[in-house]
Amino acid sequence: MIYRNLIGRLKWPFILIAVLILVYPLLALVLEAFPSESNMFSVLSSTRVRALFLRTLIWSGSVSLVTVIIAVFAASFFWMKNLENNFVLIVLLLIAFLVPPFIHSAAWSHVLIDVFNLSYRVVASNIVTAWIQICCYLSLAVGFVLLALSSVDKQEIAVGKTLANDFRVYKKIVLPSIKPVIVILVGIVFILSFSDYTVPSLFAQNVYSLEIMAEFSSSYAVSRAFLLAIPLLIVQLLVFSVILINLKKGIFQKDKRMDFRIDFDLPMLIKIVLFIASIVLIIVVTLPIISLLINKGSIVTFRQAINASTNELSSSFKINFLAALSMAIFALPLSLSLMASKFRKVFTILLVVPLVLPASLIGMSLIQGFYGFLPRSIYSSILLPILAVWQKSFPIVLLFTMSSLEFGASKYLEAGAILGKRSDVILKLLLPIQTPTILASFVVAFVMGFNEIGATLLVVPPGMTTLSIKIYNYLHYGATDFVNALCLTILSTAILAAIILSFLWKKRKVAL
Repeated sequence: MIYRNLIGRLKWPFILIAVLILVYPLLALVLEAFPSESNMFSVLSSTRVRALFLRTLIWSGSVSLVTVIIAVFAASFFWMKNLENNFVLIVLLLIAFLVPPFIHSAAWSHVLIDVFNLSYRVVASNIVTAWIQICCYLSLAVGFVLLALSSVDKQEIAVGKTLANDFRVYKKIVLPSIKPVIVILVGIVFILSFSDYTVPSLFAQNVYSLEIMAEFSSSYAVSRAFLLAIPLLIVQLLVFSVILINLKKGIFQKDKRMDFRIDFDLPMLIKIVLFIASIVLIIVVTLPIISLLINKGSIVTFRQAINASTNELSSSFKINFLAALSMAIFALPLSLSLMASKFRKVFTILLVVPLVLPASLIGMSLIQGFYGFLPRSIYSSILLPILAVWQKSFPIVLLFTMSSLEFGASKYLEAGAILGKRSDVILKLLLPIQTPTILASFVVAFVMGFNEIGATLLVVPPGMTTLSIKIYNYLHYGATDFVNALCLTILSTAILAAIILSFLWKKRKVAL
């Protein structure tokens, strides 16, 4: 009721705008593809395509399982050492999460080729590529597991320790308590891995999402590319449904009355496993930073790289800034609108569906949805690259804002609504409470814009490119000094963003 009173009749315009931006392009793509459904069997009849799909399925499943296993062990180590709220750890995890995958790729390529003197043929293998994908997602998984562990009922643990040894308590109480989060993380990492082709393509590994991109690039036939993507979408939606089933309300809520220290005395073998996992995590989150700082090249090279990329820097910062600003502003009224609607769950699911789409499919949907729909002058502007960033980042910003409203602001808004007018509740309660969340949303969306390559590559206006696309191209050509200099620019932005987010989290001004 409180959300309905705050947003009033404005909820439908906000919901319709969000549907137009996030759902309409995909719907236009579907409508274009299905009249050509007779071609579906010809597109999928290739034995090579079916084998590639199966191989990618196994690949992504392996990456997700290994990532989450390492994350559970590493997070358990830091949790048992009572370091889950350590500021440095939080900053490092956020940096590793915000750093684009191509920076992880560049760092590990340097280490394996230049330090260990391995040939590119050895490095360009399934195992190395899968490991780099694991490195891209490990910090995200560790962060979520730490949040889940910090929410475990410590009173249950204390009672359990009086009846059984610590390992049995860890096995029978702690791990089952975080099982929904583990399942959710396996699904999230699987979706990210299954839809990503940037890391595999850098190491000459073909995956199914890259096949979709290649199909569209060769034929420019949206229908054929979409039909090729149907098996991927079916798998992604099935995994997404499992995530929704396990996504229970208040999964990270913590009772501060139960915040006391619990010590674990585990068997030596388990201690060693947890310690090794923590070392792996530290290597993963620090390697990109150390590698870029050591191999940044001379000041002259750095200046040359920046001067040669002025246009790309300007384009990237302009696109990311406008996208992040519009998302941060729009997310709050949209969240209020969704929470005031009787169809909240349906609309929320529709608006977060872009999370399961490969970036190339998002680019195709934007082309199909807005070509001819928008005036040529607008279509050829930076609007479509901004919408590409929206498609990949806004679902996260939306879920973040809705979570903050529901678990952080709702009780204050309900109390304020009893005593004050709607305008006073909005200006004196809602906006001050949500300002840190709006700032955090802006920071996350801005930095995540540098991660976007696949969709932007298809919709960027002629004569324009972004810094991420330029770095991605350089990595194929081996321009090491230029790559390191440009990556260092993005890394600096990620470090600054991580410090801001960590400060907000440490002060408990951002609620999950």
